[in-house]
Amino acid sequence: MRERKYRCYFDVPKSMFYINNETDFTIEFGNEKPVMHIFCADGVIDSWDVDNLMEFTGLHDSKGVEIYEGDLLTHKYYKRPVVVSFKDGCFQAEDVCLDDNSLTVIGNIHQHPELMEA
Repeated sequence: MRERKYRCYFDVPKSMFYINNETDFTIEFGNEKPVMHIFCADGVIDSWDVDNLMEFTGLHDSKGVEIYEGDLLTHKYYKRPVVVSFKDGCFQAEDVCLDDNSLTVIGNIHQHPELMEA
């Protein structure tokens, strides 16, 4: 079974936060958008609505970098980057097989939107 990890991109302060079992973050999935809670020993410090939640695919690229939803990947047969998404019950990147070891993460759609125009 793959490790359950997430990351969230916040427009303000333009930061990516990584969440796994070793951090003091949790994500609550409700009827609307997810909410991220930050904890300390005394309880919840703060909570934010999460617009840009991305899940770890459980896969790594050709350089060992973790692949998340929203990542931009290059492939030796494609002239432009492909975007990782979760669709129809699985992670996809257009018609590229995500377990292909020739994929390389070059950025993500939130911090590097200009790469999508390549």
